[in-house]
Amino acid sequence: MRSAQIYMGMDISSCLKAYRYQLLFGAYALITGASIMRVARQPYPRSMKFDQIECIFKATTLGAVLLGIGMSGKVNESRRVSD
Repeated sequence: MRSAQIYMGMDISSCLKAYRYQLLFGAYALITGASIMRVARQPYPRSMKFDQIECIFKATTLGAVLLGIGMSGKVNESRRVSD
């Protein structure tokens, strides 16, 4: 088997296409978790930490939603109304 192929004969591009939303969620969870853990270690008051965590959560969620919409490939398609 070639090195570019993985389990059950799927090549990397088809695997990425099949699991793109799972990979997006994994990246979202990893980035959000790492950012929150970094804020948790800072010696600031608890109220300031909550504000930072809220900002991190909003930013990473917005980024993941925009990437998910962009990855769907249906951004520029118009809706078809059935008569």
